[in-house]
Amino acid sequence: MKVLFICYILLFPVISFSQQENSNIYRLIQEGKAYQKPVRYILFDQDSEKAEGDLQTISFIIGNEIFKHNKNLFKLDTLNIKEFDNIEFRSVNQLRDDEYHEHKMRTKEEGINMPPPFSHYNLKIFVVEKLNCKNYLRYEVEWVYAIP
Repeated sequence: MKVLFICYILLFPVISFSQQENSNIYRLIQEGKAYQKPVRYILFDQDSEKAEGDLQTISFIIGNEIFKHNKNLFKLDTLNIKEFDNIEFRSVNQLRDDEYHEHKMRTKEEGINMPPPFSHYNLKIFVVEKLNCKNYLRYEVEWVYAIP
């Protein structure tokens, strides 16, 4: 168990830094293959909470998870009702499953035996919020790791 923990501590910076060069791709190891991040959507609804941070950030609390939109890093877009109808929305539990399966598939492909990291690194996530009856806002967000 100690060996796994030490390996994780050593590999965590590699995963963290290798994902930052482009928000559409990630790498398991610094010089490893670049993988396209799967795109996932989650709906902001009446059970969710929205908090304005400073002038640059908006936090969404959905299913006890925190998703942050940074206006300097991520784009804000609008969707019409036709685009909205074509989106497959995921729950937080489905996002966790997608994240885990993506990690397992890519580590197997690379021949690496590595436990999933604590950080959420391998999905490109958008939060969709209803603006009016025909239009929606689409926020690109970062899924923030938090200890409950």
